[in-house]
Amino acid sequence: MNSALFVIHIAALGAALGCLLTGVLCELSSHGNRPAQALMLAGNCRCTEATVASPIVLAAAISGALLLPVSGPDSLLDPRFGLGLLALLSHAQTHRLAGRRSTAIETGQPREFASLSRQHHVACTVLFAALIGMLAFAVTSAPEFDLALTHDALSQPT
Repeated sequence: MNSALFVIHIAALGAALGCLLTGVLCELSSHGNRPAQALMLAGNCRCTEATVASPIVLAAAISGALLLPVSGPDSLLDPRFGLGLLALLSHAQTHRLAGRRSTAIETGQPREFASLSRQHHVACTVLFAALIGMLAFAVTSAPEFDLALTHDALSQPT
């Protein structure tokens, strides 16, 4: 991955993680967490699906596209592509569940809300793990992080 793509990829991941943080704050503030509510007020944020959905889908799509190697038919087997796809799918599941949860609150179905909350937390955890995995692959695949080259450079006499 060249340096320009690396920078764009890190920016896309940063946007995705920022949106994920907003989603976590929304989740905490909806359960009455006062520090989260204060942060949401300070940032002038409102907890709607649009707050989290659009930017993180875009960032996950960009990240997945940038991680897709262009070096032949094995590219679909590359774990980075799989992680990008996992992030995109788990994000879609997260927002589908968030919409169903808000409906359950409005219609007064606490049991349905509790079940959807557990599923939502699992989907958020999978999404966060996929994003961290993509970041780790991006960092470790950068040439300046090649440990063999670093070791060779350090072992050379000056």
